Amino acid sequence: MSMSDILTALDDIGPMKQRELATFLGLGKDTIYIQLKNLRSLGKVRITRYEPQPDGKRGSSSLVFAIGTKEDAPKPRAKTQQERTRSYRARNRVKLNAKKHPVRRTAMGVWAGLGALPVREVTQSCGY
Repeated sequence: MSMSDILTALDDIGPMKQRELATFLGLGKDTIYIQLKNLRSLGKVRITRYEPQPDGKRGSSSLVFAIGTKEDAPKPRAKTQQERTRSYRARNRVKLNAKKHPVRRTAMGVWAGLGALPVREVTQSCGY
């Protein structure tokens, strides 16, 4: 695996993410990461854009690489503490409400909630 394979793939297909390059070339993403890092330091590859994680996953944006010597795309602005708190509360609304308003139980145990058992009257003796 050489850097020329990555450059050829980017030239033939166009801008790709690290994971897409790894799948296309049949290599591990860590190997691709190291080679992309080397190519960036040589000035042969640049970051064209940042894409959010697929399927609403949390985490940092995915880098999209392309051949070129231009400057990298500007990094997206990080969320403020207020924005992070708001999204956390939206994701965990049910759990937070359960903590805030717990269900109060007076009797905890196996028989809790069954109610009073009816009393049976004995009308005959057993004869013992």
